[in-house]
Amino acid sequence: MHELRRHWKAFADLPENKGNISIAMIVKNREPELEGNVIKIGLDNIVQEEQIIGFKERLMEYLRQCLQNTGIVLEAKVIEVEREKMLYTQQEKFNFLLEKHPKLKELKDKLGLDTDY
Repeated sequence: MHELRRHWKAFADLPENKGNISIAMIVKNREPELEGNVIKIGLDNIVQEEQIIGFKERLMEYLRQCLQNTGIVLEAKVIEVEREKMLYTQQEKFNFLLEKHPKLKELKDKLGLDTDY
């Protein structure tokens, strides 16, 4: 696994890849997981998936040669990440804090505060 990660990162530094920022971003910012002969990586979006298709053949040729394993394959898929809801209004911010600190309601009422100023 250590060898895979070392060669994985080294691929981005190859002279022929130096000018391609998308290769560097995808390869350097991902930790590959090895399950049997399958190298798995998670991607942020479909654009990255399309970009990896463009250099997948060169990447696999490089890794197969470095690792001396012609049976390895790459499986890349987009991982859905649940994003935190952005809080915009004062009421949304107060409700968010209220979930974490229920005593805030009591304090707000006691001081006669209004969240919608």
